[in-house]
Amino acid sequence: MGIGMHRTFLAQQIAVSRRVKRSLKKSSSLMMPDERPQEALPWDGGVQASTDLKDYWYVVSTTAELSADRPHSVRLLGEPLALFRDAGGVARAFSDRCPHKSVKLSDGRLKNGTLECFYHGWRFDSESGAIAHVPSLPQDCALPKQCVKTFPCVEKDELIWVYPGNLADADPAKIPTKPVKTDYRQRGYWRVETMIDLPCDHSFFVENLMDMAHTPWAHDGVFNMRSDAMPLVPKWYMTPTGMYGFLEEYRTHGQLKTLSFEWLAPCNNEISVRKKGESWHAHLFFYNTPTAPGQMRHTFVVYRNVDRFLQYIPKCLQPPFELFIIHGDTVAMLSQARNMREGCPHITVATPSDEMAIKYRKWYSKAFVEKAPWWRGWDGKLDIEDLATSAMETCLPQFGRGVYERAAASTNSSTNAEHIVTMWKVQRRHRKPLGFEQPSSLPLAMVLGLAGLGLGIGLSAGFLAAKRHP
Repeated sequence: MGIGMHRTFLAQQIAVSRRVKRSLKKSSSLMMPDERPQEALPWDGGVQASTDLKDYWYVVSTTAELSADRPHSVRLLGEPLALFRDAGGVARAFSDRCPHKSVKLSDGRLKNGTLECFYHGWRFDSESGAIAHVPSLPQDCALPKQCVKTFPCVEKDELIWVYPGNLADADPAKIPTKPVKTDYRQRGYWRVETMIDLPCDHSFFVENLMDMAHTPWAHDGVFNMRSDAMPLVPKWYMTPTGMYGFLEEYRTHGQLKTLSFEWLAPCNNEISVRKKGESWHAHLFFYNTPTAPGQMRHTFVVYRNVDRFLQYIPKCLQPPFELFIIHGDTVAMLSQARNMREGCPHITVATPSDEMAIKYRKWYSKAFVEKAPWWRGWDGKLDIEDLATSAMETCLPQFGRGVYERAAASTNSSTNAEHIVTMWKVQRRHRKPLGFEQPSSLPLAMVLGLAGLGLGIGLSAGFLAAKRHP
C-alpha cells in the first residue's frame, strides 16, 4: 500500500467513528474475570499505546521452527535478520549481512558455536557478532575489528522474540506474555501452533481479529457456519497497551458462547472463547509481525482444554489444518488491499462491530504512516516502495501478492486451502511428504487419520475387556 493511501484513512475514519459511537452503549460488567485487562480505561479518547515501534518486542519465529542445525532468515520492519542457535542452544539474531562481501549470513552454516558465512568461511562470535575466524587471513595479520550488528533476542513461551530498538532499552519484562499460558499447561490444556509468511500488510490481520462479524461468512464450513450469523453488540474498553472487547453472546455451530478479544500494540491479538455453562475453553494468540511493507509473518498459537484427541493427530497434519482458518481471512484481506491500493477508503459504511477497527486505524496511521518506521536500507536511502518490491521478490518469490491473490481467488471456497498449504510447505522447507500428496486432500487425510485412531482405541478397549473377562 502506498503512503498517500494510508493518509486518506484518518479523515474518513474520524467521521465514521463519530457516527458509530453514538449507536453504542458501553458496560464493564460483562468481562471474564480471569481474562480481565489489568486496567480497563474509558472508551472515549484515542489509543494510549506508544507509537514508537522500535520499543516493542516482536515474534520472529517459534521454538520448534528455529532448529539448531542451520540459520534462518526473516525480516522485521523491513530489516533482514539471520536467526540461529549458538552452541548452548540460545537463540540469537544477527543483521543478515556479512561485513566482507555483503552476502546473506542466513545462507551460512553453524560451526563450533559460531555463525559461518558460506562464501569465504568467515566466522562470527554468536554473542558479540565479532569476527572470530578468517580462513584466508595470514597468521601474522590481526582479525578485522568489524562486527555484525546483533539484536536482543529472547526465547519465551516457546516463541522467539526480537527487539529492534536500542540495546540499552531492551527490557525483556516488556514482552507481552501472560502467566495464564503456564497455568494452561498445568491444567492439561494442549497447544498447537502455525507460522506462515503472507503477502499482505499486517494491519489487515490485526483489524480482522477485532471483527467478529466476519467469521460465519469467511470461515463457513471450517469452524463456523453462515447460519450462526447474529446481531452483535460488542462492549469496548481502552487499556494502557491497546484495546479490549467482549461479546456476551456469540454463536458457533449453533452453540452460544462468550467471547473476549484483545489487541496488544503494535501487532498482537488474543481471542478467548468459552461455551456457556460448561468448562469448554479455547484461548487463541495471534502474532502479526510486520516483516516488510505489504508483508507479514503470522504466528497462530492455540491453547485448548477440549478436543484433546486432536493432539494425537500426527504433527505433520496439524499445521495445515489450522491453515484452513488463515486461508479464509487471507483471501478477504488481499481483496480488501487491492481495492484500497486503488483508492477505496478503509470503511465506507460502518456498523457497531467496526468501531474497534476504526480506532486502531487512527493509531496505525500515526505509527506506520506519519512516523514511517520502516528500515531504509544499508545506506539509509532505500525508498519504501523499493523495499517492498525487494522483500517480496526475495521472501515470497513464488507467492507474491498478485500471484497468490489470483490463485486463492480461483478456488472460490473457504475450505479449499490448496494454495496456502503449498506456500506453507515451501516456506517450511519440507523435504519429505507431509502424509498427503495434494494439499486439497487434507480433509480426507485427516478423516482417515481420525478413523485409524478410533479403530486403534476400539481394538485396545476390546482387547482389555477380553483380557478381564476371558
